[in-house]
Amino acid sequence: MSLTVRYHWTSPLREALAKSVEKREKLWKKFPVVSHDVDLRAKLWAEVAEELMEQFDVLIDTEDMKKTWKNLKDNYWRIIKAFDTEPERAMRWKFYEAMRFMERANTDEPPSRRSHGFDPHNVPSSSSCKPQHPRTAEELLDETDIKNSYVQSPSQATLREMPLQLKGMSGNGRKRIRRRGPNKPPDFVQISIPELDRLISTKQRPPFGTQIQSMPVDLTEDNLTFEMEPVWKQLEEEAKAKLKAERALRAALNSQKQAAEWARRISQEDENTEGKLGVAADDNKFSDLIKIAQLNYKLDEEAQAMIMKKTTRLRGIYHQGAFALFVKQGMPQGKLQKLLDAFDDFVYNKKPKDPIILEVVETCDPSVHDAFLALFSIVERYAGELNLRYNVPESDNRWARMDKESKIEVNTKEHKRAQHKRKAKYDLAEPDAAEHQPIVNRIAHDILTKKIKEYTATMTSTQDLLSTVDYNDHQTRRNLVEKLKRTQDVIEKITKEQRELDVQYREFQCKQSAKISKPQKRRMVSDTARDSEEVTTPIAATDLLESKEATSIVTELFDNTVKNEPQ
Repeated sequence: MSLTVRYHWTSPLREALAKSVEKREKLWKKFPVVSHDVDLRAKLWAEVAEELMEQFDVLIDTEDMKKTWKNLKDNYWRIIKAFDTEPERAMRWKFYEAMRFMERANTDEPPSRRSHGFDPHNVPSSSSCKPQHPRTAEELLDETDIKNSYVQSPSQATLREMPLQLKGMSGNGRKRIRRRGPNKPPDFVQISIPELDRLISTKQRPPFGTQIQSMPVDLTEDNLTFEMEPVWKQLEEEAKAKLKAERALRAALNSQKQAAEWARRISQEDENTEGKLGVAADDNKFSDLIKIAQLNYKLDEEAQAMIMKKTTRLRGIYHQGAFALFVKQGMPQGKLQKLLDAFDDFVYNKKPKDPIILEVVETCDPSVHDAFLALFSIVERYAGELNLRYNVPESDNRWARMDKESKIEVNTKEHKRAQHKRKAKYDLAEPDAAEHQPIVNRIAHDILTKKIKEYTATMTSTQDLLSTVDYNDHQTRRNLVEKLKRTQDVIEKITKEQRELDVQYREFQCKQSAKISKPQKRRMVSDTARDSEEVTTPIAATDLLESKEATSIVTELFDNTVKNEPQ
């Protein structure tokens, strides 16, 4: 399948294409005859594409690359035809120098040194010269560059007796040459040259003017190269694996099979959060608290302020976990207050730790377990230095804020009674239950509403993923459908729990209204009618879920005087 072209043939990419094609004469040289070997040409074009992909890190389409090369070649010949009459036009073309090697397409001339009188076939033989002393390849190359031609040197041996090495290419490290006696000829070893091997395998000859030099033997063992060879090999494998992964990711955009595999992998990552209270929190926000617990840290004012802030945050999470455990196990009324007091008695009042605290912590999100253990360790270690109850600000202390609000409410009622010269003759039964029941219902409604929103979002994303999967991929579609069913079951279960809480709240309202006489009811209605902001209308939670109304309207079901848990 041909890949969709996701790149543009920029000027650097076209120049690199011309240079890469220049190395492979079978693709462009017509002398003595152009190659018609289809397999060989396909192999050479594949090498060009691979070289461009490694250099520019893009996916190259072979057919598109051939069209681009043909366009460059046609433009070059058009420019050449106009060269005699308009030489400036040819010079202005930005690819003129890169495509100038096409002048040798119909001739057998060498690629360079033509203007300097260089004749690659007229290389003098040095077989009759006896070598006097060995010299390095660099010395031979420097001498050749100075003379700008092949010159007979006494240090050169016969080409048939020496291994070959291209100029500009080095073996596995050039080493020093030991001086030998004048009568002892130097020894040589055969080395592998990938460039020559490639030219031989593709039936090409090296470009004219390539200088061939000899490499003498160095008997010194290269231990460093031998020891570092595994390291270079590992780095090369890692680089290839990274490049392969990037290409696979790009190819997945055009491959339906790989896209289905990606969808299957995503569908298998099913999070089982049933029975756990999810807390959207950063795992590192309690890192300072954990660090103090692990080290013998000296508490200063800054550390105590930080501990006080983190304790307040953990206290709010603990209250949510306590209510989740209360609802999950169906505990009797009044048990929730014991769960809440157990944390305050241990952390603030310095009483022994109740084992029930650990049960509540297990119900919370696993990401905060270490933070709770760190807090308990700090409280036990610095019991004489910490006094968290008095360090908690009133704005962050929910119970102190509730007491203050209750006092304000009592003073307001007494002021109204004095103004109207009336004295209340009734008192609510079970003040503790009347105080804590609205708190329980409010926390319950917020938690269940949040869970319903999360699972609804999960269902929406799963349905979108299901619409992108191929109909023939039955396994992936079956997994996604099962995930939708599980999510729907969880939503129904949470909705059922919410309805039970609504029933309990209605029963609570009926009990409270039954304990008040008719004159008292009329007096209560007349007092509450003066303040329109305190009037609330009972709304069924199930009806709100069906109509998908805002959460702010749903919270009016509960007592407006109860504040949210400090976060």
